[in-house]
Amino acid sequence: VDNVNNKSTSQTANEKTSIPYIDLSGPTLSNTISGPQFKTRDTTFVNSKAKISLRGRDLESGVNRIEYSINGSDPIKFEEPFTIETEGVHIITYIGYDNVENTSSKALVLKVDNTGPSINHQFSTIPTGTIENKKEYPKYVILFLAGTDNVIGLESIKYGFGTSPPKNYTIPITGFSSGSKKMKFIAIDKLGNTTEQEVEFIIQD
Repeated sequence: VDNVNNKSTSQTANEKTSIPYIDLSGPTLSNTISGPQFKTRDTTFVNSKAKISLRGRDLESGVNRIEYSINGSDPIKFEEPFTIETEGVHIITYIGYDNVENTSSKALVLKVDNTGPSINHQFSTIPTGTIENKKEYPKYVILFLAGTDNVIGLESIKYGFGTSPPKNYTIPITGFSSGSKKMKFIAIDKLGNTTEQEVEFIIQD
């Protein structure tokens, strides 16, 4: 108190002061892919079954939302994992916002492949005849299978007779019994895309 009764207050040792914290950084962003995927060098391949998730972390004000666009589309608010149907290269750009509207951004490049391999079969001899539109081969014939995938690469080939479970093709197929045959061939690429082919033929007595 001064001589004209003006008063002032001062903080004591027991009083606390609050210093405001200024948050200037946006969320830390990341992504995950669940489902079929294959990475080679700097390219990540997926198919239409792969689900893409976007995540953000902000220890200051907290994450408010994440928005993304695909190949320059209008922004979409990320709410649940999404897929990409169309084949080809896709650039996913995503932006994270915290609760004071600071932002950070990231990009993810994916190549979508939904097409299975091409598959070919070749008998070791020419047919000896045709019966009811089915080609006829001798018992000693050998059957070769091959597959090609120009995008992601071939993983495996399987084959089966009639309704029997398919087995892995590792060596040329021999030892045919006589009679009418129906075979199914399945080619699988590194993303699990498949191509199936059926062939019917006859083995001579």
